[in-house]
Amino acid sequence: MIKIRLKKCPVCHSDVKVIIDWDGGRINGKFRQFGYCSICGYHSDPKDSYEEAANTWNAQVSSGHQLSLF
Repeated sequence: MIKIRLKKCPVCHSDVKVIIDWDGGRINGKFRQFGYCSICGYHSDPKDSYEEAANTWNAQVSSGHQLSLF
């Protein structure tokens, strides 16, 4: 697995991590993963792999796309 450098959270500028979506259940035998800021809760959509989740997070932050925090 290649580690992809994640961009900082656009809401609170904290470091983020790709985490496993344990609550979402398994899809095609795998748990999904998503970028998540543990400080403010900003997150990306779940994806099938670390690489997809990291690339989605970075693209979302670059585009300025904001998700609702509540």
